[in-house]
Order: sequence, then C-alpha cells, then structure tokens
Amino acid sequence: MIALALGILAIAAPISSLATPDASPATTPARPVKHLDIPIPINYAAKGLRIPSRDGNGQVRMFFNIDATLRVDDGHLRMTGLRIETYDDAGKPDLNIDMPISLLDLKTNLISSTDPVTIRRADFKITGANATFDPQSRQGKFSGPVRMLIFNRAALDQKPAADAGAAASQGTHP
Repeated sequence: MIALALGILAIAAPISSLATPDASPATTPARPVKHLDIPIPINYAAKGLRIPSRDGNGQVRMFFNIDATLRVDDGHLRMTGLRIETYDDAGKPDLNIDMPISLLDLKTNLISSTDPVTIRRADFKITGANATFDPQSRQGKFSGPVRMLIFNRAALDQKPAADAGAAASQGTHP
C-alpha cells in the first residue's frame, strides 16, 4: 500500500511533464495567468460547449468538451460531462481527462470534482475519487482512493537504448 501511495505522489507531477520530461523550469518561460473566458450569464445553462485553449503561439494545447454547464455565480461554473483533451508540443493528442461532474472556479482557474475522475493516455489509466486540475499549469492532484493501470509494462521495464549501451560499455571495458 505504501508503494502505491508513493507511486501516486510521483504521478502528481505536472501533467505536461508526462509528455515532455526534458522541460525544466529554468528553460520554460513564465506564462501569464490566463483565465478561461466562458461568456455565460449567471443562472444560465448551456449545452454542448467545445472550448479551445491555446498557448502564446496560437497552438491548441487543450480542448474542453462540456456536455452541460451552469453559471452558478460570478465566480463559479458547474459542468457535467467535462472531457479535457490535451495535446503535446507537436500538436498530437496526449491525455484525456474525464470529469463527470466538476466545478470551475473562475477566479483561480481551478477545476475540481468530488466525483471519480479518470485520466487516460495510451500507456496508462488513472482513476481517483476526487481531483483538482489547473489548466494553466497542466497539473492535477488526486485525493481519496486512486487506482492506476499501466498498459504494456514490459516497455517500462526496458532501459532506453542509450542507458543500456552505457551500462554494457561499463561492464565490458576495464
């Protein structure tokens, strides 16, 4: 159980680092906080929204697909059937985040859910009882019971070719 908890803490790393592990804070320029602009009046419901989120260069970084939403007050938007599609630097699909019922705080730009949340990528699936996601930093945090399934574990057990070659050369030369 402790190993599972440690694994979950490691997954709490920035979601963007899953796609680009070489990015470092020193080389990544600071981005200004950009809030999601959803022009829905208070107490008004909308259905079938698809909202893109772009980086400073105009490249799509995420799509927010929302089945239904309700503007609760000046600072909150209740969403049902939220699916966030993230894209890597090359513009290819990376993660899908499913939040069946969630609340967007328009002042902090945080999306939270007290219902189960699922994150999927080609090589894993994580489901947590509760979650908070920051679209600006692309970081998320699970709380409550979390379950992770890793697909194709054999690929994880293999060392990268550069590491394997270095280890082999160290073992064969005096």
